[in-house]
Amino acid sequence: MKIIHLEDDGIKYSTIKRVLVDVGIRNEDIVWVNNVEDGIEQIERAIKEGSPFDLAITDQHYPLKKGMKADFDAGEIFIDTIKNKGITLPIIVCSSMDLEYKNVYGTVWYSDRSNWEAEVQGYIKKLMSSLVPGVGRCVQNAFPQCCYRRISCFQKHWHGLCYLHA
Repeated sequence: MKIIHLEDDGIKYSTIKRVLVDVGIRNEDIVWVNNVEDGIEQIERAIKEGSPFDLAITDQHYPLKKGMKADFDAGEIFIDTIKNKGITLPIIVCSSMDLEYKNVYGTVWYSDRSNWEAEVQGYIKKLMSSLVPGVGRCVQNAFPQCCYRRISCFQKHWHGLCYLHA
């Protein structure tokens, strides 16, 4: 599973990365960026190269561009930009602010007062179980228009049509 993590705090990034590695994500499959612009560029480049991300984890408060101060709406701007560009990508908002978003894969309150580690692991395990077992990136290469290689989509492609993504 390939993950892009948008976070400007190195300590928070490292603790979240540890949780991802503990659940089976390889270090080399986690890409860290610290601003919205670089995140969007990495996502678009990965799609163009035929190796899209399976998940984005975003903070809420971080810079929009390199060298800028953190913006309180950066996470929301990232989510809106992904949606407006027509990119299908599960997104987890992992923020020290207790937020709820209905248009994302999940939200996690990153706090000592929450069990954020278990929440992140739960979302990752759920997403991993929805990927095509034993096929992984092969489906993506065979059917590049397919989003995050879900079993139901693979079965429809296997039978010659994908009305999920038409």
